[in-house]
Amino acid sequence: QHHINQIRQRLWLRGEYGQASIMIGSGFSINAQKSISTTPDFPLWSPLAKKMAEALNIKPHSNALSLAAEYEANFGREALDRFLHEIIPDNQHSPGKLHQLLMALPWSDIYTTNYDTLLERTRKYIYDRKYDVIHTPSDIPNTKNPRIVKLHGSFPSHRPFIITEEDYRTYPVKFAPFVNMVQQSIMETIFCLIGFSGEDPNFVNWIGWVRDNLGESMPNIYLCGFHDKLSEGKKRLLAQKRIITIDLSPLFPESKWGKSRHAKSLEWFLLNLMYGEPSDLSQWMIKDTLPKPRSLEWKKKASDGLPDIPNEPASLLPSNPQKSDPKIIETFLIKWKEERETYPGWVICPQKNRDGLWKKTQNVLESFNTLNNLIECIEKLDKTQQLLFIYELNWRIEKVLVPLEEWQLNQTLKVVNWLNPFPQYISMESAEVIPNQSKSAQENWSAIQEAWIQLVFSLIKDARESHKEEFYKWKTLLEKLVHLNSEWQEKLYYEQCLYHLTRLEIWEIKKILNQWNPADHLPFWKAKRAGILAEIGDPIEAVKELETALEKIRSMLSVGDLNYELLSQESYIIYNLRWLEHCKVWENREFSNLEDQNKIYDARLDQLESYKCNPRQEIDDLSLFLEQSNPLKQVPQREKSGFYPRTVIKTYNLVGINYVEKIFPAFQIIRLFEEAGIPVRCNSYLYYDKYLFQACE
Repeated sequence: QHHINQIRQRLWLRGEYGQASIMIGSGFSINAQKSISTTPDFPLWSPLAKKMAEALNIKPHSNALSLAAEYEANFGREALDRFLHEIIPDNQHSPGKLHQLLMALPWSDIYTTNYDTLLERTRKYIYDRKYDVIHTPSDIPNTKNPRIVKLHGSFPSHRPFIITEEDYRTYPVKFAPFVNMVQQSIMETIFCLIGFSGEDPNFVNWIGWVRDNLGESMPNIYLCGFHDKLSEGKKRLLAQKRIITIDLSPLFPESKWGKSRHAKSLEWFLLNLMYGEPSDLSQWMIKDTLPKPRSLEWKKKASDGLPDIPNEPASLLPSNPQKSDPKIIETFLIKWKEERETYPGWVICPQKNRDGLWKKTQNVLESFNTLNNLIECIEKLDKTQQLLFIYELNWRIEKVLVPLEEWQLNQTLKVVNWLNPFPQYISMESAEVIPNQSKSAQENWSAIQEAWIQLVFSLIKDARESHKEEFYKWKTLLEKLVHLNSEWQEKLYYEQCLYHLTRLEIWEIKKILNQWNPADHLPFWKAKRAGILAEIGDPIEAVKELETALEKIRSMLSVGDLNYELLSQESYIIYNLRWLEHCKVWENREFSNLEDQNKIYDARLDQLESYKCNPRQEIDDLSLFLEQSNPLKQVPQREKSGFYPRTVIKTYNLVGINYVEKIFPAFQIIRLFEEAGIPVRCNSYLYYDKYLFQACE
């Protein structure tokens, strides 16, 4: 399975097509559907050799290539081609279930040594992936991945059909582009073979050609099928040649599966690859992505009785959890941790994803019926588990871009005071749990330290926003620890800048900026520092910092690697550069045509929108919500004259959760500017001032 997992990983590395290629041999064609029951089977090499020997009236032997050469010498090449047409009943078969499953996977390329047209005819069943077909080397320039490459000719008339010893001998010269394609795929992608045996002449010759050219630099090739008849010596020899055999015979013994074992084993193998499909990250929290949509579709079509597929997606939550049981908190903790770890990494969680996150969080909290019941269940956990649960809850609230509620803040204070994960650096008299205690020795203290630090940062943020004196208490505590992690250091610098900015203490900000030089491997903190520079009236330096950060982020992006975190950071840096244009920072700079530069930035933002990295859309959406649902318009108390003179009827509206949710956009737009490092003001220019004033109000 660990070999299959390697194929899975590379297969699903990209979206449209991955970094895995496959070569299909004659053994795969026997899984086609017959038009009628009397249709003959697709022949493998042994039956093919036997038929040629009968025509030659000689004793059959295993060297099919030699027999094909004799057949050509006796009857001519045209007769040999006609013989192949007659013995391989291509038109009497249609693609089977396995052909569809094979081509539904995101292969970079599919190579085949088969003459039949089953793969080409399968394309009409595959709705989300377009395969070009290459019949001859001259087709190569006009096609793009993914492709079906017919290496040995194709029915009805793409010749020669490679079958004789001479064909194989001259193939590397006559069909050098095909040999180069296969070699390039082996070097650049994980390469699999199915439908081949270890003695298959196609397999033997292709591997020989590749090794002749690649030598010791040849990567592993995976040969999947039944290899129970291969001796241990043969398997070791293949391993020396970098051929890894994935032997399915132990899972599908002939005594149990009979004639169906080949088809069922390939179905299991291909489904195994299918279940490696990652979740669609853009749909994070919008809908349940486990089990995977495509996997679920094929699971419904899977044959009965197949062996279990390892790592098959499954729900982590019980179907009917007992909410009165405190252990359900531990179950939610596991689920929340998984959801956090699969977060794509956007700087600002997009609105639809944010709404889904809030809804699912609320559903969990409200499932305990009352707040007291929820707190009671939390407090029955071990203290370290309480810390981790509060951390996961806090992380979700932070991504929704709203402050902690009072009960959440109280629980955060409680768990932070209970634990001291850094006794060698700080002293806390209130701490009841520390790493060197015997009872806590088995805990994952690395995870606890990270959770504890992030909760302290949530407390310092609350103190900053609420103008509490505790800000300096938490700052003093963090200053003793941030040297352990460069990102913690950057975060503390930024919190201090925001604190002094709120108080208009510009001189203090300048002191911090002189000390703050963000680490090179954390370029987005340079962008946040640039936002502070712009706020205090230094847009020229801010633009330099943004351009440095942009260059670094782009250098970290790999072709084909869908890194939402870096793409999102790039989008917000470009957005900041675009708006600083209004501060006249572009005068006397090397870009003589500002309009052209802005078009380049706008075009890139349009590209990034497909990854939900669109700062303009996020800010515009929040601005629209602010404009449409201002809670100030909902007067908590109304008065109207009564029926009798001089009487007044007073109506009071209670503030509930719906009212609180209506002011979420106000918190969110303020926090969005902070999290993304967007300066609200630069010199005399204000950005989105109308909506920010409304949010503050």
